[in-house]
Parts: sequence; C-alpha cells; structure tokens
Amino acid sequence: MWTDIDTAIVIIAILASLLCSHVGTWLVVSRRAMTVDAISHSVLPGVVLSYMLTASVEGSLIGGGITGFLAPQLSNFAERVLPRGASIGLVYTSFFALGLLLINLVPTTIDLDPSCVLFGSLEYAALDGEYLRLGIMFVGVTTVSVLLWRPFLQMIFDPIYARLSGERVERLGVILQLMVAFVAIAAFEVIGTVMTLAFMVIPASTAILLSSSLKVVFLMSGILSVCAAISGHILAITLPSLYSGASLNSASMMSICSFVFFIAAFALSSFREKTGGGLLD
Repeated sequence: MWTDIDTAIVIIAILASLLCSHVGTWLVVSRRAMTVDAISHSVLPGVVLSYMLTASVEGSLIGGGITGFLAPQLSNFAERVLPRGASIGLVYTSFFALGLLLINLVPTTIDLDPSCVLFGSLEYAALDGEYLRLGIMFVGVTTVSVLLWRPFLQMIFDPIYARLSGERVERLGVILQLMVAFVAIAAFEVIGTVMTLAFMVIPASTAILLSSSLKVVFLMSGILSVCAAISGHILAITLPSLYSGASLNSASMMSICSFVFFIAAFALSSFREKTGGGLLD
C-alpha cells in the first residue's frame, strides 16, 4: 500500500537523481565518469570528521568539499612518480579507508550509521526533510552550468582552443570537481557512496545513446533519472509482496531500473539506420 512516506521518498529520490544525473552528464561527455567513484570515496573522511566536530550538515559539506578537492590534487602530485592508474588507486582508496576508520571512531552520542553512509537511507532522508537542501543544490549546479556552458564545452571538447581563447582550463576543471564533490556529499546521505556512481553515470550514458545534441542529452538524462527513481521505488515495495521476501533497498532498485533503461537504449541504438548518433562517436 502506498503511503505518505512513499511519496516523500520518491520526491527525495527524484531530487537526488536530477542532481546526480546533471553533474554526471558533464563527466560522461568529458570521459571522466570514474571521477565520480573517486571523489565520492574521497569526500568520506571529510564528511565524517566534520560531522564528528560540528554534528551539522553544513559542517559535513565543508569538510567533504575540502577532502574532495584535496584528493585530486594529491593524485596529480603522485603522478610525478607513479602511473596515473596507480596514483588514483593509492590516493582515493586511502581516503576511503580513512573515512571508514573514522566512522568506527564516531562517538555513540553522534547519529552516524556506517550502513547509511555506504548505502544511504531514503526513508530517513524523507523524514528529515531533505527537500530544501537538495533543491537548492540542484538550482545551484544548474546555474553554474548555464553560466559556464560555453567555457565547459571548450574545456571538454577543445582545451587547446580554450587556452588560446583565454579560458583558464585548470580553474574550470577545479569548478567541475567541486561540483561533483558537493553533489556526492549531498547524495551520500540519501543514496550512499556506493550508489552515487550509478545515479550519476547510467542516466547520462543512456541519454548519449539516444541523442547527439548535448542539450537533449541533459534533458533526457534528467527524464530517465526521474523515471528510474519512480519505477525503482515502486518495484522495491511491490516485489517483496510477490514472494514474501525481505524488503528491498529502494536506491538499489532505482539503479537497476536505470541499467534496464540503458540496455533498452543500447538495443534501440543498435537497430538505428543511421550511424554516428552518439555524442561521443
């Protein structure tokens, strides 16, 4: 039976999905999708440590933003003596391990459940009323994208021309990294660090298979993420009743629905008569 809490969960999931898919589209088209996984792990120690010190959402945003920004810089520094893959594995996994260690050191008086950090809790997020924070962040990242639309395009598709045009490509890259970091922090409480990658990457990857226009890709990515959020929660609450099983995690079912949409889009694109329809072709 559908209840008010289910409606609240779906609204929270839609906001989180729109937020993740928007930032994820920039990363997918720039071939930086795994940056999501890296940054979503690197923000964890900053979030936990700040929450231990301040016990506030605002503090966790600041702390996570600091470590989310610091980790890529350390990774770039490590590339001087290590291959890129090795430097990424060294820095980001170390940050994630530190975050898990800090979670175990959290005093019992502070409400910070490790399972919620890793897998999220849409139910608690709905009860806590996360609508405003997620909505403000979505408006913020959308505004940044609109204001920096052309510079971002130049940075992604023709960085040499961007430099010649006077754009500070490195600064734009930092802005994009900070956007990903703050979105990952906002999403971890709702869907967890594990599902953040799927929420960011799969809708954008699906949209790219269906359109060669970047604006349409952004629009379709948002639509697909909303559809996955709604259908995923419906399946999460209805499937257990069919076989009398345990309840399913809504965020996981939403990710599965996104993957199903991707498979359908991939099959559809394979039968299209014209070629070169993908943005990254």
